[in-house]
Amino acid sequence: MINFVQDDRYGEDNLTLQKNEYTKKINRQSLTDYKIIDSQVIDENHQQINAELTFDNGEIVQVPFSLENNNDTWKVHISYDSLEEEDGYEVIKEGKQIPSSSTLATTKVSWDFSGRAGGSTFYSTNSFNISGTSATISGTQTHGYVSNGWPVSITYQVVKKHWYGDTVWGGVTVNGSGSFSKSISGTGNMNDVNIKFKTAQGNTSSMAYKGNGKLTQ
Repeated sequence: MINFVQDDRYGEDNLTLQKNEYTKKINRQSLTDYKIIDSQVIDENHQQINAELTFDNGEIVQVPFSLENNNDTWKVHISYDSLEEEDGYEVIKEGKQIPSSSTLATTKVSWDFSGRAGGSTFYSTNSFNISGTSATISGTQTHGYVSNGWPVSITYQVVKKHWYGDTVWGGVTVNGSGSFSKSISGTGNMNDVNIKFKTAQGNTSSMAYKGNGKLTQ
């Protein structure tokens, strides 16, 4: 799979992480069938394919795939962008959820990061399960240029990282430097999800963003 995928969520230095996460996701949710619904040639180096994927837990999804030709090798391009209905993504049938193995009563996940650039996207190290329609995210955020009046903004999303892209349970954008507590509205039950962080570019792309926090439910 890795030989035929250009996955922007993993850099060239993260091949081991990519292999480990792909293996984990395939072992937890195996692909049992697929069919090509339609395809479109964009130009000689780009194609769009919509595929219907069926998994062993009963889940059926329609996924838009972007194919790119690089040096006569076609690869599936997976970006940081989350899969959205307007782009062709659709859950046709919900699958059976895997029971949570978490021993945490209320805190689903916590994080502590620093040295992150403006305009970057990254994920929480630990994954968790989530259910219901609401959760609370709290913590602190800032960057090294607050004293210069440059804005601080981070978008937090609860996402499931599939090998074919990210789907969103819910999210919120937090503006300003300091502590915060925000409610997140979501839909459905998801297992093995992460927090996806997206820092605003603002007036700096330097490695100055830092923050910590937790998601509780």
